[in-house]
This record gives sequence, structure tokens and C-alpha cells, in this order.
Amino acid sequence: MTAYNDELVDNKGRLVRPVLCNTAKDGSGTWYFALVDSDGHLQVDALSIAAGSNTIGKVNIKRVPVHTKTTGTGTAVATLTPSAAFKLLEIRFHLGGVLAATETLTVTQDATGAAYDTILLSEDMGTLGALDLVKTFGKDEGFFESSDSIVIALSANAGGDTWGCQTLHELV
Repeated sequence: MTAYNDELVDNKGRLVRPVLCNTAKDGSGTWYFALVDSDGHLQVDALSIAAGSNTIGKVNIKRVPVHTKTTGTGTAVATLTPSAAFKLLEIRFHLGGVLAATETLTVTQDATGAAYDTILLSEDMGTLGALDLVKTFGKDEGFFESSDSIVIALSANAGGDTWGCQTLHELV
């Protein structure tokens, strides 16, 4: 079997070594590889590769963003709990009407153990008269563990306005 020296790295520059197996010891059979889909489920698929090819080191695995929507009236609470390590890409929050002064939107990391819970964002939406808030996380931020949840909460909604919350995240 031929050894391939092509290096595959992730978006953090870490070396990625795909798990591959072949039905024949000499590598002449069918190649199989493990793949985690956008729902976090492990899939095992066949990969057709010509003998002697260096395609194995160039399998392109692309993460697919997961879009979650929550809506309601009254006090808003939206919780994102992927149950796998994830990168939060963006939070979008829309209000159907202007809130009263000091009504605050807070985004919190609910970690394992209250000592690690962290406020990621707190915005006084009422005093600003804001109807929309968009928070985008950069490429080196927004990474969370599998036991973490993100809680998006509105302190009050005295007018009972309709609200909508969207989160975009990727499993890592």
C-alpha cells in the first residue's frame, strides 16, 4: 500500500487524519471512511478511488450550518442545546414592536457548573428603541463544549410583542 504525505488541516491549522479502512489488506478493495453528518450522526460510506491515487488525502469535508428558529409572544427565552461540541456562528433577534425602557436581551452560555456560566451579550433593547439585533461570532470565537447551552432571554416584554430568534451553529 502506498503512503500518502498530503497533509489535511482544519480551519485552526490542526492536522486532520481521516479514518479509512479497506476491504483488502493491500488496499485494492473498497475504501470506507467515517463521516459525521450535520445532525451529529456517524455515517460510514464507501469511497471509490482509483488504485495508486492520492485522492485519499484530499477528501473535502465541509461543515453545514444548522439554522434553528424560535418565536413567541411575551417574555422570550430561546435555548440552543446541540448536545455536541459546536461553534456558534450568529444570533439574530427580531421584535415586532419597540420595548419599554430597560427591557434587556441577554445571551448567556449555560455551562456545566454555575461557576462557568458566562454572559456573552447584554443589550438594553427598550431604551435604544431597537427592533433587531444581530451578533456574529468571528472565526476564532464562539466555540462551546457538548454540555453547553446558549440561552437567549428577554427580561420583559410588557407589550406582549411577537419576537423571533434565529441561531446558526456548526458541529465541530
